[in-house]
Amino acid sequence: MKASKSQSKDVATEYDFVLAEVDKIIATTEARIEDQRRQTRVMAADFDAGIKAVAELDEITTALEKLKSYRAQLVGNKAELEHFRIP
Repeated sequence: MKASKSQSKDVATEYDFVLAEVDKIIATTEARIEDQRRQTRVMAADFDAGIKAVAELDEITTALEKLKSYRAQLVGNKAELEHFRIP
């Protein structure tokens, strides 16, 4: 009977050890998942900000091109006016 109790105790000890290891793996995995969630949120926020920045850059670039075109028209009109100016 002693062998049987000893074996039961060894099995219980091994079971506890395995259970503790599984608990550690679960805790580590949960922590990694939470960390990954945080990183994903940061990346998503950065991505959204990046998309908005690109859209704003496109708008500013378009506005700049319009301003340059308008300036060229003004300069061209001034040259035309000076050409037709009566001394």
